[in-house]
Amino acid sequence: MVGSKDLAGNIGNRVLERFRCTFDYGRRTLYLEPGKRFAERDRYSRAGVMFLREPHRVSAWEILHGSPADDAGLKADDEIVAIDGKPALDYTAEQMDRMFVDGEIGTSHTLTIVHDGKTSKVTLTLQDVI
Repeated sequence: MVGSKDLAGNIGNRVLERFRCTFDYGRRTLYLEPGKRFAERDRYSRAGVMFLREPHRVSAWEILHGSPADDAGLKADDEIVAIDGKPALDYTAEQMDRMFVDGEIGTSHTLTIVHDGKTSKVTLTLQDVI
């Protein structure tokens, strides 16, 4: 969609859920009226990292500069072996979102990671990063 004359981009559910949306297909127009969740602050992972959960592996992905993950030394593609002593693959994606996106500010989580073949532990203390 980048550079398209016909498409403006993808808004996404996290934005749309804040509005009452009216689609005028004839005029190719979307009207957005503030909804009950309009004033809620948007949140990114409070650890400053998105995790990619694959069938046989959990890895770090998209680390935000200056975030708890960045400060702890987590690098993109580091494998997450355990979270707070529990195997990372035992967590569902939804559980990880509740822990790292919706988790309470100040909560710490210890990750056991593999980076360049070496296992180590890092601690992330959640904070609002955006």
